[in-house]
Amino acid sequence: MSGSPRDTRVDASTGVLIILVTYGHVLSSMSSGASAVLLQWIFMFHVPAFVFLSGYATRYVSRWSPLDLAGRLLLPYLVLQIAHRGLIALLTDADFSLRLFQPAWTLWYLVALFAWRLIAPALKAIPFSVAVVSATVISVGAGMVPALNTEFSAGRILGFLPFFAAGLLWRDEWWRWLLAKWTWVAGCAALLGAGVWAYENRGSVNRRAWWFSQPYEALGETNADGAKQRLVILVVAAVLTLAVLTVTMRLGGTLAVIGMATLQIYVLHPLLLYPWHLNGAPEWMGTRWGLVVTLAGVCAFAWLVSRPVVVRAMRPLLDYHWWVRRRA
Repeated sequence: MSGSPRDTRVDASTGVLIILVTYGHVLSSMSSGASAVLLQWIFMFHVPAFVFLSGYATRYVSRWSPLDLAGRLLLPYLVLQIAHRGLIALLTDADFSLRLFQPAWTLWYLVALFAWRLIAPALKAIPFSVAVVSATVISVGAGMVPALNTEFSAGRILGFLPFFAAGLLWRDEWWRWLLAKWTWVAGCAALLGAGVWAYENRGSVNRRAWWFSQPYEALGETNADGAKQRLVILVVAAVLTLAVLTVTMRLGGTLAVIGMATLQIYVLHPLLLYPWHLNGAPEWMGTRWGLVVTLAGVCAFAWLVSRPVVVRAMRPLLDYHWWVRRRA
Protein backbone atom coordinates (compact mmCIF):
# COMPACT_ATOMS: atom_id res chain seq x y z
CA MET A 1 0.00 0.00 0.00
CA SER A 2 1.02 3.59 -0.43
CA GLY A 3 1.83 5.90 2.42
CA SER A 4 -1.65 7.44 2.30
CA PRO A 5 -3.69 7.06 5.50
CA ARG A 6 -6.28 4.32 5.39
CA ASP A 7 -9.79 5.55 4.63
CA THR A 8 -11.99 4.04 7.32
CA ARG A 9 -15.10 5.14 5.39
CA VAL A 10 -14.17 2.71 2.62
CA ASP A 11 -13.36 0.05 5.22
CA ALA A 12 -16.82 0.50 6.75
CA SER A 13 -18.49 -0.03 3.37
CA THR A 14 -16.32 -3.07 2.73
CA GLY A 15 -17.27 -4.43 6.15
CA VAL A 16 -20.98 -4.14 5.37
CA LEU A 17 -20.49 -5.73 1.96
CA ILE A 18 -18.50 -8.72 3.21
CA ILE A 19 -21.25 -9.34 5.77
CA LEU A 20 -23.82 -9.24 2.96
CA VAL A 21 -21.68 -11.56 0.82
CA THR A 22 -21.53 -14.08 3.66
CA TYR A 23 -25.23 -13.67 4.45
CA GLY A 24 -26.06 -14.11 0.77
CA HIS A 25 -24.19 -17.41 0.67
CA VAL A 26 -26.20 -18.60 3.67
CA LEU A 27 -29.44 -17.47 2.03
CA SER A 28 -28.58 -19.36 -1.14
CA SER A 29 -28.81 -22.63 0.82
CA MET A 30 -32.40 -21.86 1.94
CA SER A 31 -35.63 -22.50 0.07
CA SER A 32 -38.14 -20.13 1.69
CA GLY A 33 -39.81 -17.27 -0.15
CA ALA A 34 -38.48 -14.67 2.27
CA SER A 35 -34.89 -15.85 1.81
CA ALA A 36 -35.30 -15.73 -1.98
CA VAL A 37 -36.46 -12.10 -1.87
CA LEU A 38 -33.59 -11.09 0.40
CA LEU A 39 -31.11 -12.96 -1.78
CA GLN A 40 -32.33 -11.25 -4.95
CA TRP A 41 -32.10 -7.85 -3.26
CA ILE A 42 -28.52 -8.51 -2.11
CA PHE A 43 -27.51 -9.83 -5.54
CA MET A 44 -28.57 -6.57 -7.16
CA PHE A 45 -25.61 -4.67 -5.73
CA HIS A 46 -23.30 -6.56 -3.38
CA VAL A 47 -20.83 -8.02 -5.90
CA PRO A 48 -20.76 -4.90 -8.14
CA ALA A 49 -20.08 -2.71 -5.09
CA PHE A 50 -17.46 -5.15 -3.83
CA VAL A 51 -15.72 -5.14 -7.24
CA PHE A 52 -15.87 -1.33 -7.32
CA LEU A 53 -14.09 -1.10 -3.96
CA SER A 54 -11.55 -3.71 -5.10
CA GLY A 55 -10.79 -1.44 -8.04
CA TYR A 56 -10.50 1.55 -5.74
CA ALA A 57 -8.10 -0.32 -3.42
CA THR A 58 -6.00 -1.45 -6.39
CA ARG A 59 -4.75 2.10 -6.99
CA TYR A 60 -2.76 1.74 -3.77
CA VAL A 61 -1.02 -1.50 -4.75
CA SER A 62 2.65 -0.55 -4.75
CA ARG A 63 3.92 -3.32 -7.03
CA TRP A 64 2.50 -4.36 -10.38
CA SER A 65 4.70 -7.40 -10.89
CA PRO A 66 2.76 -10.40 -12.27
CA LEU A 67 4.81 -12.65 -9.99
CA ASP A 68 3.93 -10.54 -6.96
CA LEU A 69 0.24 -10.63 -7.91
CA ALA A 70 0.43 -14.38 -8.38
CA GLY A 71 1.94 -14.79 -4.93
CA ARG A 72 -0.70 -12.60 -3.33
CA LEU A 73 -3.75 -14.11 -5.04
CA LEU A 74 -2.97 -17.39 -6.79
CA LEU A 75 -1.13 -18.95 -3.85
CA PRO A 76 -4.19 -18.65 -1.56
CA TYR A 77 -6.33 -19.74 -4.52
CA LEU A 78 -4.34 -22.98 -4.82
CA VAL A 79 -4.45 -23.66 -1.07
CA LEU A 80 -8.17 -22.96 -0.87
CA GLN A 81 -9.01 -24.87 -4.04
CA ILE A 82 -7.50 -27.95 -2.43
CA ALA A 83 -9.49 -27.28 0.75
CA HIS A 84 -12.76 -26.76 -1.15
CA ARG A 85 -12.36 -29.87 -3.28
CA GLY A 86 -11.36 -31.87 -0.24
CA LEU A 87 -14.54 -30.81 1.56
CA ILE A 88 -16.65 -31.72 -1.45
CA ALA A 89 -15.09 -35.18 -1.53
CA LEU A 90 -15.56 -35.54 2.23
CA LEU A 91 -19.20 -34.46 2.27
CA THR A 92 -20.33 -36.24 -0.90
CA ASP A 93 -19.63 -39.42 -2.81
CA ALA A 94 -17.50 -37.55 -5.35
CA ASP A 95 -13.84 -38.39 -5.78
CA PHE A 96 -11.27 -35.71 -5.02
CA SER A 97 -10.49 -33.70 -8.14
CA LEU A 98 -8.43 -30.52 -8.07
CA ARG A 99 -9.80 -28.85 -11.26
CA LEU A 100 -7.53 -25.84 -11.14
CA PHE A 101 -9.30 -24.11 -14.03
CA GLN A 102 -12.75 -24.47 -12.45
CA PRO A 103 -12.75 -22.30 -9.31
CA ALA A 104 -14.75 -23.89 -6.51
CA TRP A 105 -17.78 -21.90 -5.35
CA THR A 106 -16.52 -18.52 -4.06
CA LEU A 107 -12.92 -18.78 -5.30
CA TRP A 108 -13.71 -17.24 -8.67
CA TYR A 109 -13.14 -13.83 -7.10
CA LEU A 110 -9.45 -14.49 -6.42
CA VAL A 111 -8.92 -15.44 -10.07
CA ALA A 112 -10.91 -12.44 -11.25
CA LEU A 113 -9.03 -10.04 -8.97
CA PHE A 114 -5.73 -11.39 -10.31
CA ALA A 115 -6.86 -10.73 -13.89
CA TRP A 116 -8.23 -7.26 -13.10
CA ARG A 117 -5.10 -6.18 -11.26
CA LEU A 118 -2.96 -7.53 -14.06
CA ILE A 119 -4.58 -5.15 -16.56
CA ALA A 120 -4.95 -2.25 -14.09
CA PRO A 121 -1.89 -0.32 -15.37
CA ALA A 122 -3.40 -0.27 -18.86
CA LEU A 123 -6.80 0.81 -17.53
CA LYS A 124 -5.24 3.65 -15.51
CA ALA A 125 -3.88 5.16 -18.72
CA ILE A 126 -7.42 5.60 -20.11
CA PRO A 127 -9.84 8.43 -19.18
CA PHE A 128 -12.61 7.41 -16.77
CA SER A 129 -15.51 7.69 -19.24
CA VAL A 130 -13.68 5.86 -22.03
CA ALA A 131 -12.61 3.03 -19.73
CA VAL A 132 -16.06 2.53 -18.19
CA VAL A 133 -17.91 2.69 -21.52
CA SER A 134 -15.41 0.29 -23.14
CA ALA A 135 -15.64 -2.10 -20.20
CA THR A 136 -19.44 -1.97 -20.43
CA VAL A 137 -19.33 -2.88 -24.12
CA ILE A 138 -17.00 -5.77 -23.27
CA SER A 139 -19.30 -6.92 -20.46
CA VAL A 140 -22.39 -6.90 -22.68
CA GLY A 141 -20.53 -8.56 -25.55
CA ALA A 142 -19.06 -11.28 -23.31
CA GLY A 143 -22.52 -12.77 -22.83
CA MET A 144 -22.70 -13.50 -26.55
CA VAL A 145 -19.67 -15.81 -26.47
CA PRO A 146 -20.63 -19.35 -25.40
CA ALA A 147 -17.03 -20.21 -24.54
CA LEU A 148 -16.96 -17.56 -21.78
CA ASN A 149 -18.39 -19.42 -18.79
CA THR A 150 -17.15 -20.56 -15.39
CA GLU A 151 -13.81 -21.87 -16.70
CA PHE A 152 -11.08 -19.47 -15.53
CA SER A 153 -14.00 -17.33 -14.27
CA ALA A 154 -13.88 -15.73 -17.72
CA GLY A 155 -17.55 -14.76 -17.84
CA ARG A 156 -17.43 -12.96 -14.51
CA ILE A 157 -14.04 -11.35 -15.15
CA LEU A 158 -15.42 -9.59 -18.22
CA GLY A 159 -18.96 -9.21 -16.89
CA PHE A 160 -17.98 -7.24 -13.78
CA LEU A 161 -15.11 -5.37 -15.45
CA PRO A 162 -17.01 -2.02 -15.63
CA PHE A 163 -17.22 -1.84 -11.84
CA PHE A 164 -13.52 -2.55 -11.38
CA ALA A 165 -12.62 0.08 -13.97
CA ALA A 166 -14.92 2.63 -12.30
CA GLY A 167 -13.39 2.00 -8.88
CA LEU A 168 -9.83 2.09 -10.20
CA LEU A 169 -10.36 5.45 -11.91
CA TRP A 170 -12.62 7.00 -9.29
CA ARG A 171 -11.42 10.43 -8.17
CA ASP A 172 -11.19 11.13 -4.46
CA GLU A 173 -12.92 14.49 -4.81
CA TRP A 174 -16.04 12.67 -6.00
CA TRP A 175 -16.52 11.23 -2.49
CA ARG A 176 -17.53 14.72 -1.38
CA TRP A 177 -20.46 14.65 -3.79
CA LEU A 178 -21.38 11.11 -2.83
CA LEU A 179 -21.41 12.01 0.86
CA ALA A 180 -23.54 15.16 0.55
CA LYS A 181 -26.48 15.31 2.95
CA TRP A 182 -29.18 14.67 0.36
CA THR A 183 -27.46 11.58 -1.09
CA TRP A 184 -28.09 9.55 2.07
CA VAL A 185 -31.83 9.96 1.60
CA ALA A 186 -31.53 9.16 -2.12
CA GLY A 187 -29.40 6.11 -1.35
CA CYS A 188 -31.86 4.75 1.19
CA ALA A 189 -34.73 5.34 -1.25
CA ALA A 190 -32.89 3.49 -4.04
CA LEU A 191 -32.12 0.49 -1.82
CA LEU A 192 -35.68 0.42 -0.50
CA GLY A 193 -37.01 0.59 -4.07
CA ALA A 194 -34.77 -2.32 -5.04
CA GLY A 195 -36.18 -4.31 -2.13
CA VAL A 196 -39.75 -3.58 -3.21
CA TRP A 197 -38.91 -4.61 -6.78
CA ALA A 198 -37.34 -7.86 -5.56
CA TYR A 199 -40.48 -8.61 -3.56
CA GLU A 200 -42.90 -7.75 -6.36
CA ASN A 201 -40.98 -9.88 -8.86
CA ARG A 202 -40.30 -12.84 -6.58
CA GLY A 203 -40.48 -16.11 -8.43
CA SER A 204 -40.21 -14.52 -11.88
CA VAL A 205 -36.60 -13.31 -11.86
CA ASN A 206 -33.81 -15.43 -13.29
CA ARG A 207 -31.20 -14.76 -10.63
CA ARG A 208 -28.48 -16.33 -12.76
CA ALA A 209 -28.58 -13.30 -15.04
CA TRP A 210 -27.03 -11.27 -12.22
CA TRP A 211 -24.11 -13.68 -11.86
CA PHE A 212 -22.54 -12.87 -15.26
CA SER A 213 -21.10 -16.38 -15.24
CA GLN A 214 -23.06 -17.83 -18.16
CA PRO A 215 -23.66 -16.80 -21.79
CA TYR A 216 -27.08 -15.55 -22.80
CA GLU A 217 -28.01 -18.78 -24.55
CA ALA A 218 -27.52 -20.72 -21.31
CA LEU A 219 -30.05 -18.35 -19.71
CA GLY A 220 -32.58 -19.08 -22.45
CA GLU A 221 -32.14 -15.63 -24.04
CA THR A 222 -31.26 -14.52 -27.55
CA ASN A 223 -28.15 -12.40 -27.86
CA ALA A 224 -30.24 -9.29 -28.46
CA ASP A 225 -32.53 -9.83 -25.47
CA GLY A 226 -29.66 -10.96 -23.27
CA ALA A 227 -27.62 -7.87 -24.17
CA LYS A 228 -30.53 -5.56 -23.32
CA GLN A 229 -31.09 -7.39 -20.04
CA ARG A 230 -27.41 -7.19 -19.05
CA LEU A 231 -27.22 -3.49 -19.89
CA VAL A 232 -30.21 -2.81 -17.65
CA ILE A 233 -28.64 -4.91 -14.88
CA LEU A 234 -25.37 -2.98 -15.20
CA VAL A 235 -27.14 0.37 -14.92
CA VAL A 236 -29.26 -0.74 -11.94
CA ALA A 237 -26.22 -2.24 -10.22
CA ALA A 238 -24.25 0.98 -10.77
CA VAL A 239 -27.00 3.09 -9.20
CA LEU A 240 -27.34 0.72 -6.26
CA THR A 241 -23.55 0.58 -5.82
CA LEU A 242 -23.50 4.35 -5.34
CA ALA A 243 -26.54 4.04 -3.07
CA VAL A 244 -25.01 1.44 -0.77
CA LEU A 245 -21.74 3.39 -0.62
CA THR A 246 -23.39 6.69 0.31
CA VAL A 247 -25.30 4.91 3.10
CA THR A 248 -22.51 2.72 4.50
CA MET A 249 -19.55 5.10 4.21
CA ARG A 250 -21.08 7.15 7.02
CA LEU A 251 -20.62 4.21 9.37
CA GLY A 252 -17.42 3.16 11.06
CA GLY A 253 -16.14 1.58 14.23
CA THR A 254 -16.47 -2.19 14.26
CA LEU A 255 -17.61 -2.30 10.63
CA ALA A 256 -14.38 -0.62 9.56
CA VAL A 257 -12.35 -3.18 11.52
CA ILE A 258 -14.31 -5.97 9.84
CA GLY A 259 -13.65 -4.35 6.46
CA MET A 260 -9.90 -4.55 7.10
CA ALA A 261 -10.19 -8.35 7.43
CA THR A 262 -12.19 -8.88 4.25
CA LEU A 263 -9.90 -11.53 2.77
CA GLN A 264 -9.90 -13.66 5.90
CA ILE A 265 -13.71 -13.53 6.15
CA TYR A 266 -14.14 -14.21 2.46
CA VAL A 267 -12.01 -17.34 2.39
CA LEU A 268 -13.12 -18.82 5.73
CA HIS A 269 -16.90 -18.53 5.58
CA PRO A 270 -17.51 -20.94 2.65
CA LEU A 271 -15.49 -23.65 4.41
CA LEU A 272 -17.97 -23.48 7.29
CA LEU A 273 -21.02 -23.26 5.04
CA TYR A 274 -20.23 -26.20 2.74
CA PRO A 275 -22.57 -28.69 4.46
CA TRP A 276 -25.49 -26.28 3.94
CA HIS A 277 -24.26 -25.32 0.46
CA LEU A 278 -24.32 -28.96 -0.65
CA ASN A 279 -27.34 -30.24 1.30
CA GLY A 280 -29.42 -27.19 2.15
CA ALA A 281 -29.85 -25.30 5.41
CA PRO A 282 -32.32 -26.34 8.15
CA GLU A 283 -35.87 -25.17 7.42
CA TRP A 284 -36.11 -23.02 10.56
CA MET A 285 -33.42 -20.73 9.19
CA GLY A 286 -35.74 -19.68 6.36
CA THR A 287 -38.39 -18.34 8.74
CA ARG A 288 -38.54 -14.65 9.62
CA TRP A 289 -36.95 -15.14 13.01
CA GLY A 290 -34.50 -17.60 11.52
CA LEU A 291 -33.34 -14.99 9.01
CA VAL A 292 -32.76 -12.50 11.83
CA VAL A 293 -30.86 -15.03 13.93
CA THR A 294 -28.80 -16.06 10.91
CA LEU A 295 -27.86 -12.44 10.15
CA ALA A 296 -26.80 -11.96 13.77
CA GLY A 297 -24.68 -15.11 13.51
CA VAL A 298 -23.04 -13.85 10.32
CA CYS A 299 -22.21 -10.52 11.99
CA ALA A 300 -20.73 -12.36 15.00
CA PHE A 301 -18.67 -14.56 12.68
CA ALA A 302 -17.34 -11.52 10.79
CA TRP A 303 -16.39 -9.84 14.06
CA LEU A 304 -14.66 -12.96 15.36
CA VAL A 305 -12.63 -13.53 12.20
CA SER A 306 -11.56 -9.87 12.13
CA ARG A 307 -9.82 -10.24 15.50
CA PRO A 308 -6.05 -9.64 15.20
CA VAL A 309 -5.18 -13.10 16.51
CA VAL A 310 -7.20 -14.74 13.71
CA VAL A 311 -5.78 -12.43 11.05
CA ARG A 312 -2.24 -13.25 12.19
CA ALA A 313 -2.95 -16.98 12.31
CA MET A 314 -4.15 -16.98 8.69
CA ARG A 315 -1.22 -15.08 7.21
CA PRO A 316 0.79 -18.22 6.34
CA LEU A 317 -2.11 -19.38 4.14
CA LEU A 318 -2.97 -16.06 2.54
CA ASP A 319 0.21 -13.98 2.36
CA TYR A 320 3.25 -15.28 0.57
CA HIS A 321 5.24 -12.32 1.92
CA TRP A 322 4.98 -14.02 5.31
CA TRP A 323 7.02 -16.89 3.92
CA VAL A 324 9.47 -14.53 2.22
CA ARG A 325 10.10 -12.66 5.46
CA ARG A 326 10.42 -15.90 7.41
CA ARG A 327 12.99 -17.23 4.92
CA ALA A 328 14.93 -13.97 5.07
